Formats: sequence, structure tokens, C-alpha cells
Amino acid sequence: MDYTYQNAPADKPLTILLNEFTMTVRTSGQEEVFPYSQIVAVQLDRSERNYKTMLITESSKIIVITNKSYLADRTPRDQSRAYTTFVRVLHFHLKDKSRAVFTSGNKNKIWVLSLISILITVIISFTVEHFGWGLVNPYLQAGTLAAMAGIVILALNMDKWPRAYQPTDIPLEFLPE
Repeated sequence: MDYTYQNAPADKPLTILLNEFTMTVRTSGQEEVFPYSQIVAVQLDRSERNYKTMLITESSKIIVITNKSYLADRTPRDQSRAYTTFVRVLHFHLKDKSRAVFTSGNKNKIWVLSLISILITVIISFTVEHFGWGLVNPYLQAGTLAAMAGIVILALNMDKWPRAYQPTDIPLEFLPE
């Protein structure tokens, strides 16, 4: 099976061929072959209608596969059906031929949102204190607001927190419909 995609309009198309024991990555006439046994991690992620699979090899090379591609005129093209089939076949090959760790979700996005909310609450607390509208110590107010914002962000993003899964049980929320 093969899958061709282009992560950005300026990128060259990438083709990945899945064979019985190896995965071949082709781009611009160059070709790299990775035995499935060299894939150490598989990470599924999504945002809105963009789905992404990241493969990490023993040599720390990261291969990013998405459901998006671009036509010659840089018009985006959704390849969700082909992407879903490709990801399922890839997992089928990896289940017996790789010792990869399979995870879904992305904790970095959640931490970035939490840090931004903390920064915003600190700015608001000290701005309110500067104008004399503060009711309590600005440090206490900032800490309380930051804790509340962090809890709300974590609660709203619980379904996106990274989770381990088995290659035979791919989380459906990380595959396009």
C-alpha cells in the first residue's frame, strides 16, 4: 500500500510505501527504507479537521503523516479516507513487527494553553491592582485566578490528554470520519 501527501503547499509531495517488513519514504527522487522494527513510537493527534500521525524511529527521525495535501495550484485537498486506510494498514504491520509505544493526544497543547491562561490572569490581576480596583492582595488574586483557569482548561481538554493504546484498538476520535 502507498500513501502520497503534502504537509504544506511549499513542501514536496511525500510517498510512503508499506511493504511486508519495511516502510519506504520517497520524496524528490530520494528514498529511505525503515524496517518496522526501527519504529519506536507512534503518536496520533488531531485539531479541528486536521489529523496527524507521527512516527519516531530509533535514529530519532520523525515522520509526520497528515490527512491533508495540496494540488498544483496550492489548493488544499482532504484525503481523509485514504489517510484512515493507510493508518489502519500501518498499525496492522506494526502490531507484530515493532515494539513501538502507541499514544494518542498531545499534552504540549494543553500545557501551552495553561501557561497562557496563567500569564493572562497575572496581567489582569496586576492591572486591576494598578487602577486601584483590586479587592485582595494581587499575588493571591493572580494565584487563585490562575489555578481556576488551569483547572477549567484541563477539564475541558481531558479527552485530548495523551493516552496509550494498542495497535489493534486505534482510538476512533483520532481518525477522520
